[in-house]
Amino acid sequence: MSTPPPPRMRRPGRPLGLLACCLQLAACGFSAPPAPPDILLISLDTVRADHLGCYGAPRATSPNIDALAAQGVAFDHFFSSSDWTLPTHASLFTGLYPTTHGIIDNRAALCESFDLLPVLLQRHGYSTFGLYQNDYVGPEFGFDLGFERLTHIGQREELSTPIQMLLRIHLESSGPLFTFVHINLAHAPYGPARANEAAFLPRGLDGVERAELAIRRVNREAPALDPAAARDCNGLGPSSGAWLSAPDSMVYVEGLYDTGIWAADRLLGEILALYRASSRSFDQTVVVLTADHGEELMDRGAIGHSHSLYPEVTRVPAIFRYPPLLEPGGRVGVRATTVDIFATLLAVAGVAAPASIHGVDLMPWMHDEPGQRPVAHTEHGRARFAYHAGRYSIYGGYSAPWGFDRHRGELALLPPPGCDGHPGDVIELYDSRIDPEHCLNLAAEQPARVVALVEELSDRMLAGAFGIGSPEIEICELRGAPLSTQVQANLEALGYVE
Repeated sequence: MSTPPPPRMRRPGRPLGLLACCLQLAACGFSAPPAPPDILLISLDTVRADHLGCYGAPRATSPNIDALAAQGVAFDHFFSSSDWTLPTHASLFTGLYPTTHGIIDNRAALCESFDLLPVLLQRHGYSTFGLYQNDYVGPEFGFDLGFERLTHIGQREELSTPIQMLLRIHLESSGPLFTFVHINLAHAPYGPARANEAAFLPRGLDGVERAELAIRRVNREAPALDPAAARDCNGLGPSSGAWLSAPDSMVYVEGLYDTGIWAADRLLGEILALYRASSRSFDQTVVVLTADHGEELMDRGAIGHSHSLYPEVTRVPAIFRYPPLLEPGGRVGVRATTVDIFATLLAVAGVAAPASIHGVDLMPWMHDEPGQRPVAHTEHGRARFAYHAGRYSIYGGYSAPWGFDRHRGELALLPPPGCDGHPGDVIELYDSRIDPEHCLNLAAEQPARVVALVEELSDRMLAGAFGIGSPEIEICELRGAPLSTQVQANLEALGYVE
């Protein structure tokens, strides 16, 4: 994992949010509040932070994303709330961690009982429009709620003419706009169709043939991964297969993955160009870019996601651009997660956030004026967690379905192997300052620190910082159940369902 560029200090004292702007206007004799800003929320599927130029990647995978970061503020330690698409996007739209919103498998969907981001913005006068590529962010799973139009754009690297027309119509609307864009081009399968134009593969026919062979081996022949198996950072974990016997196999796999990021960046550039060419003021628009998760590329002996909470899968980009409030080129070191985007966008739009959300407004942290500290917590269903508390991170598993023993008021953690015969997981401890990839487990050397972090996590849960231990939450059933034939086929192509 590459080291991000050094943080750039920010000047304090800039006005924060609509409330501060209103106070300044009132002091100058004005009474009308500023108009709510347009919001453009971009979600990249399967993009790990360290494969972007603005996060230290050596390849030119992301010129448009890098330019956006240079014009705004980037978070160096930002984590997705989960390790796959559906629960992370549900967190993005609800401000809740997965074990609270309950959208943790493909049998559940968002519904009217949630206070969703587009719904809340629409109630406050926003026109809402969305483009998506992965069907887990589509109507079958409730993501159309609050959108005037949510349109599937297919697995392509350019916008079709009808989609361009729809986006132009939206951008010519009156009043504030909320635009959501989801791009899936970095997601597996790393298709052979891209090999002929791959930007990061060896040139020549041999390179294309080797890339296609690597694709077939990765997508069809890799052995099943045991999520509980102990793995290290040398790329030789128990899930490694004979198909990796050639030492340069991963050169082609990573080349295709980076080509997918490059294609996503190119599509993003096309969308940004349409926005800039419209009648909207791009410099008066809040632009937020993030990813729903990353991708393991043999970091610990596996390829893919939805099996691991380590940084290669959960450390994602988070870039905020809004010239009226944010100076360009800023870096923020505080650890934050997907749920904080929900709270931040509502704050900048002047919309009151629901009291029950888990995220916090990140704007103060972008001004060196620390506000409420965000909780960097990532979950894999109701089975495993990662908790990032400043310099140190812990990983573990839950021994109860909801992860929290309400009667005892403490985390229901799995004990180490051999404890009363329970085959549970060990709590892992990592020092992010000296080990950002989280390869060296320090739990055995620092048991007191492990206990302190577990107690801190338990106290935060009791205080409602996030909602593990909420079995009474209503889980919404799929509105389109069973899935349509087309959606089923699309998800099968992405390797999600069989």
